[in-house]
Amino acid sequence: MVIMKKQLVIMGAFDRYNFGDLLFPIIIQEYINKYRLDVRKHYSEIVPVALEKKDLSDAGGLTTHAWKDLNPNTARDIIVAGGDVLGANTSGLYMDSLNSYNEHFIARVMRKILTNKYIENKAAEKFQVTNLLPYVPIQGLNNVDNIVYNSVSGSGLISGEIKKDDNKIIVDRLLKSKFVSIRDKNTHKAILNNGVTAKLAPDSASIVRELFPLEELETKITDDKIINLKGKDHIVFQFGLRKSKNHFDEIVSQIEEIASQGDNEIVLLPVGFATNHDDVIALRKISKKIKVPHTFFDELTIWEIMYIIGTAKFLFGTSLHANITAMSYNVPHIGLNKNIVKLDKYLETWGLEPLNKNIDFSEMSSFFFKNKNFDKTIIYQNSNKLIKLTHDNFNELFDNLLID
Repeated sequence: MVIMKKQLVIMGAFDRYNFGDLLFPIIIQEYINKYRLDVRKHYSEIVPVALEKKDLSDAGGLTTHAWKDLNPNTARDIIVAGGDVLGANTSGLYMDSLNSYNEHFIARVMRKILTNKYIENKAAEKFQVTNLLPYVPIQGLNNVDNIVYNSVSGSGLISGEIKKDDNKIIVDRLLKSKFVSIRDKNTHKAILNNGVTAKLAPDSASIVRELFPLEELETKITDDKIINLKGKDHIVFQFGLRKSKNHFDEIVSQIEEIASQGDNEIVLLPVGFATNHDDVIALRKISKKIKVPHTFFDELTIWEIMYIIGTAKFLFGTSLHANITAMSYNVPHIGLNKNIVKLDKYLETWGLEPLNKNIDFSEMSSFFFKNKNFDKTIIYQNSNKLIKLTHDNFNELFDNLLID
């Protein structure tokens, strides 16, 4: 008798060009290939799955399959790959999937006029899924057997913004899963308070320095602007549009102040290209305003982003994964905008003082001058600790997944 192997689905928002989202399935597959070949042998295939089918290989991402296209007769296990997925609903994911800032603006206007039902219907039409919390999958639906969660979080669980009914659904599904790891202590506490057994573990991107050393990344670099940064002290600035749009003049003033004292190369680096992140729009506006020499990037692969951050002198960013990448490559960094809960709470959980928080945009220059010579040895030691914890998390996750 032939025993049919299962499919392993790596699930997440990999259908949009957002640096962190594209990293998740690549890290998991690379980890399996390097350290857990038993997992690869256990499954017939490993398939990255999102709400939409997308090929983001030009940006260094993977080609993802759409959930609606999966064969319902194929047995499968699921790894929810990571990110702020607990509470992410199809309405919000529909808004994030729109192709431009203008489309997003029109959709917001329509939602205001016609209520959120309009967005719910558009999401149902586009994604064709019955699960309104798609990244908290349902056991049994589409022949799903085992479900594990890899270092996930839930901003809404921390802030209390998730509806009571959704919160109950999330808890019920987590209770049925084989393994749950949470990446920040506040979400972890909220999960534990609901009776779910969960491990506290750093985001899996903490291991990028080990999986993708700088010398390996350098072989992927062909852009002259990036090559020209080599050997220079460059300071990276990254801003999402929604998270910074009311602070452009303040940001420009702070960057110019930093540039005026020292021979540092100023780099404006986008990492969130998806709608509702729109880093390029924010950074282009800032680039036009600042009166000091700088390098502005508007088209990059995830490998180039990692290399630019990994070789930086310092990083300022509203992006969680820009900060996590800096932590991994031993680069001093600081989160910006105290209202970004997932970033602030993550840094509080795993960062080093005084790098373990978000600051206001107005504090950028003073923070830099106080901490520009922060001891990289201490960051390296912390990074090694987080890499070890990431190994522990992955091994426990895979061991649970392979138990019959």
